[in-house]
Amino acid sequence: LGGPSGGMLLTREPELAERIERIAYPGLTANFDDGRIAALAISLAGFSRYGADYVAAMLANGQALATSLAVEGLPVVAADRGFTATHHIALEAQRFGGGDHAARTLAQSVIHSSGIGLPGAEVPGDYNGLRFGTQEVTRWGMGPDEMRVIAGLVADALLARRPAQVIAAEARALKAEYQRLRFVLP
Repeated sequence: LGGPSGGMLLTREPELAERIERIAYPGLTANFDDGRIAALAISLAGFSRYGADYVAAMLANGQALATSLAVEGLPVVAADRGFTATHHIALEAQRFGGGDHAARTLAQSVIHSSGIGLPGAEVPGDYNGLRFGTQEVTRWGMGPDEMRVIAGLVADALLARRPAQVIAAEARALKAEYQRLRFVLP
């Protein structure tokens, strides 16, 4: 779901609403930002119209990106289980200096990711993984062919096959081809 960070719990069941309110308010909610709520409402309206197609495209992109990363020789988590069932892809990142270090390496090539903790970390809190998501590239209209290109750029950066500034220029050129969001209300 594109839109602002945060979430919303909705129910038509009064008993469930009361239980949620006892748990969430005031401890888990800090304020009610009308601007964020309005943006979320617009996002939900778009999702109600385009959600099924958006989800299908995100999942196809998730599979394409995970498979392409593995083909590039990167250690994709859950290869034995089909890599992912969502739009999230995880790499084992210890050989790249850990998840945070790998994310900073990729950021130099204008590729965005985040360090995550995977099961089996040697040190609690060690970000031994690297997470990618396909939600935004899907909203920009990219598909499985572009996921193969992105996987190549990621591998180039993490494996130091080419300079960061060269990879960054290619990443910017790829993004420049996509100037209109999909799966949103006009």
